[in-house]
Amino acid sequence: MHIPKCLTLKILLLYNNKKGGDRNIIAEKNKKIIYWAVYFLVFAITVYFAYIVIKNSIAQKEEFELYKNSWQYVADTNFNKSVTFDPQTKEEVVSYEISSPEQLAGAFLESNSVSADSIDSITKRKYRLTENINLSGKTWQMSSNFSGTFEGNSFHIQNLKISGSSTDMGFVKVLSGTIKDVFFDNISVSMTTRNSNCNVGGIAGILRGGTISNVYITSGSIECASQINNTNYGRVIGGLVGSMESGSIVKSINSTSIVRGSHIGGIVGAANGGMIKNCINNGSIESISSNAPYLRVGGIVGEMSNRARIELCQNTGYINGMANSGNAITCQNSSTGGIVGYANSKITKCLNAGNVYGGESNYTGSAHVGGIVGFTTSNVEDCCNTGNIYAYAKSTTTQAFKETNTT
Repeated sequence: MHIPKCLTLKILLLYNNKKGGDRNIIAEKNKKIIYWAVYFLVFAITVYFAYIVIKNSIAQKEEFELYKNSWQYVADTNFNKSVTFDPQTKEEVVSYEISSPEQLAGAFLESNSVSADSIDSITKRKYRLTENINLSGKTWQMSSNFSGTFEGNSFHIQNLKISGSSTDMGFVKVLSGTIKDVFFDNISVSMTTRNSNCNVGGIAGILRGGTISNVYITSGSIECASQINNTNYGRVIGGLVGSMESGSIVKSINSTSIVRGSHIGGIVGAANGGMIKNCINNGSIESISSNAPYLRVGGIVGEMSNRARIELCQNTGYINGMANSGNAITCQNSSTGGIVGYANSKITKCLNAGNVYGGESNYTGSAHVGGIVGFTTSNVEDCCNTGNIYAYAKSTTTQAFKETNTT
């Protein structure tokens, strides 16, 4: 069949027009897809950044509300100054006098802002109490690091309350200076975060080259959050100091009750260096629901390394080093002692008069319990225990011996 040439040309033209039309339709669809994809991408990014802004705004508001409920909100740095002469250094010493809660807050707030290279540097500053200070009704906002000198002048700081999720908690977070000659009445420290490492103490979360001398905590409590979910986290808790890296604690007394942790001591949770001398713990210690892989509990120190030293210390407090109060546990071993839970350095001339409990009725790991030290790889010299020691094991309960002389 013969098709005229003109008809063939018309058919080809219609085909090409149809094909071009289809391409135009596809192009339009692609444009719409790209448009809506870009639209939703921009919308998602806008929503995300709006969420971040709102979240930060809420966090800042909550932080400000907490700040408003703290003594730092009304901090006062208008101190009276007194000048004394130091016969040893033959220099004048300027003391900033503190007579109110607001000035106490101002001193520790100021200690974080003074330039270390200024003439009146942070390391030379000396603050001195001239009155008893009552902090009732507000939460104490901790200073990050205190490296000056705080002299209590035998006055009392009452109703100190510290609460939050900071990993280092205490009257100061990190102490590299000196706190001395002061009483703390009714202190309350509460670490609220469950899953994190922490260093918690009544006076300092961490002692780093500083000195605590003649400091007395007469009453109160130090407590970590309830049972942690992840057993890899360490809770280092002490009546005065959480973790002691270096420095000294002398002639100081703790009478707070301490609850929960992995390394717990009446004076220091874990001592990796420094000297603890002439200190007394009268407070009770309970490792309830610690759920830690290793548990170290002691009347003076939970765990101490070979660079730390303990001399002439005494414990009269009740010590409960039970791995976990009847709940499911993952604790591999525990060490509980009247003076130190676990030690690989010397313990000299110490006395325990408190009852010591260790192990667990459902416990399947290893437990070490002693009147002076639960487990040690070093020497225990001229020490004495008069407390009862109770060591619990799975399905049995045994009252262990009472040490009268440990040398």
